[in-house]
Amino acid sequence: MDPALLRRAFDFALAAHGDQIRKGLPVPFISHLMGVASLVMEHGGDPEESAAALLHDTLEDTPTTAADLEAEFGPRIAGIVVACTDNLQPCPPAWRERKERFILCIHETDPSSRLVIAADKLHNARDVVRSQRDLGDAAFRPFQGRKEGTVWYYCAALSALEETGDVREGFRALLGDLRREVEEMERLAKLTVADEG
Repeated sequence: MDPALLRRAFDFALAAHGDQIRKGLPVPFISHLMGVASLVMEHGGDPEESAAALLHDTLEDTPTTAADLEAEFGPRIAGIVVACTDNLQPCPPAWRERKERFILCIHETDPSSRLVIAADKLHNARDVVRSQRDLGDAAFRPFQGRKEGTVWYYCAALSALEETGDVREGFRALLGDLRREVEEMERLAKLTVADEG
């Protein structure tokens, strides 16, 4: 463990995300970053992977650039964060196209990036499932993909992560947890991947 690195990453993420809150939840956004970093650590992540988990949404949700991250944290951490980002373009494509591109890129990512991506998807999926239990289909209102698109995206991300053939024990355990959450999301949404076609 590298407490100094984790503190720097936490402080950077907290300053970058400021008062942002979770989509559809009255919870500070930093809680998501802490949750993802915790999952990475619990599943065998090293200090740089854990720091990248704290920073994984900075390029997507703040004015931070990849160059900023590389200058502050070096190329490995910046590279993991770039791999976790579904859009780096000033004029992003439509939601579905952006997500389809991201799914395709999962196959090309390195093991460190896959670990952070899987932890991010698991933490988000748990929140979606909790919201489904409380709100039913209204849980999907804050999401651009709404119910069908959101369920499709989690199924596709899970499949892409499984298809990488990564056999690390911690990663496989993380995917097992993600599979259970995605199956529960589908069950509560009363959809299957075939319905999405």
